[in-house]
Amino acid sequence: KLASGKPTVLCVEDDEDTLTMLTMMLEGRGYRVLAADSIEKALELASTHDDIHSLVTDYHINGRTAVELISALGDRKPKNVVLLSGKHFATDPKKEVPGIDSHVMKPFKLNKLLEKIDVQRDQSTATPSSG
Repeated sequence: KLASGKPTVLCVEDDEDTLTMLTMMLEGRGYRVLAADSIEKALELASTHDDIHSLVTDYHINGRTAVELISALGDRKPKNVVLLSGKHFATDPKKEVPGIDSHVMKPFKLNKLLEKIDVQRDQSTATPSSG
């Protein structure tokens, strides 16, 4: 099987158990997962893989934030960015974390997360319907 047929998801989470669980869940659904437990590791993976479809990231990453990660990614930022966080935002998370496409609260349900990852996938592969 070619790995290229599966969308690649970059998961950034500093909690080892959560990262392992995320990786297993997504791989079980046919995604190729790049796991990073730090911003540095995430940037390294992003610089060596140009096929990353979605970024799923925690807000707090080893004393730093998703805001820093997204900013540091620059134009290597994947098309779809899902913030997976237990943080309660005062306003719209999209305003507080520029560059994210959606927000999933922790503790999360896998289906809810998959919805946010798949919505972008469906849009990018959908053909315009005639009629």
